[in-house]
Amino acid sequence: MARDLDSSRISSQLILDVLNGHRFQRGLVLTAVAPQLIQALSKKVDELDVFDLSYTALSSLPHETNVNVSFQVFPEHKPRYDFAVIIMPKGRLLARGLMWSAAQALQPRGALYLAGPSSGGMKSLHKDAGELFESTTVETYKQGHRVIKAVRPYGVYPWGSDPTQIRVISLTVPQRELMVATMPGVFSWQGLDAGTAFLLHSVDMAGLTRDKRVLDMGCGNGIVGAVATVNANHVTLVDENLLAVKCAQKTMLLNEIANAEVIASDVYRHLESHQFDTILTNPPFHEKFQVDQNVAHRIIRGAKKFLTSSGCLVWVANAFLNYEAFAAEYFEHVDVIAHDARYKVVRASKPHE
Repeated sequence: MARDLDSSRISSQLILDVLNGHRFQRGLVLTAVAPQLIQALSKKVDELDVFDLSYTALSSLPHETNVNVSFQVFPEHKPRYDFAVIIMPKGRLLARGLMWSAAQALQPRGALYLAGPSSGGMKSLHKDAGELFESTTVETYKQGHRVIKAVRPYGVYPWGSDPTQIRVISLTVPQRELMVATMPGVFSWQGLDAGTAFLLHSVDMAGLTRDKRVLDMGCGNGIVGAVATVNANHVTLVDENLLAVKCAQKTMLLNEIANAEVIASDVYRHLESHQFDTILTNPPFHEKFQVDQNVAHRIIRGAKKFLTSSGCLVWVANAFLNYEAFAAEYFEHVDVIAHDARYKVVRASKPHE
């Protein structure tokens, strides 16, 4: 986490160095992870539009009168911007999608500035930019980071399917056949994650959800939540990733699911006073993250406020990770209800007073 922040700070400063002395009418930023970059760019433009797939990052941006924050992830494919900025994201397909989206939104002769660590994949993205744009140059290089300037895009996406558009796949899961909406940038976007599959196939999902209000925390493209709707009264699906929210909403529509809603939220922050009988989650578990930074810890710690008195939190995790001890600080009963060599499913109930 700290390394990512340091990298974004270096990339941000290099972009500002390249744009020093320039003035623009309208700019596009496809990352919200560097608030200092956005604040500085706002002083160079009449109007600045900011997009990102992180709901939390967008919600945390300081208010500037000429900065427009969008929760759509990708801008409209209309040529309206003098320049665009991307700080290299994780995932080459997502980066290609962002470059393609920026290319369609730039005015003629508008320039894309792409920044990131050379060792983290920027050389590959420079090659990709060369296939998408007519000209690319390395504008500056410092502290192992570089800024690439790309000008005048070609009119056709050169790598197959456009990653800014939703794709639909068919999955066989317990109790139903699912049509799943997915796209690069969403967790396990190409198919069913092994941990999720273990959760769905190894526990009594009907028993966990029957006639209950269910929360699918970190819903991704909505697979667990969709399965839960078969027996639940109502299912709320939550994700911080706006692409995941978009895909989960589409998954509900594709399968004609009416007893569900999808919400963008940083864990429980935007759930207000909702109460649930069951919380299901396959969160990003990390062995070495600090407690206050670990999403899994935040889900476990915050569940009490959103569970009914008889409710339970159920999660799937890698078998070697011991989150049960941490959960025991907040729940009277913490039990492993399914396990194999790779994964385990844990049920925590009766929150401490």
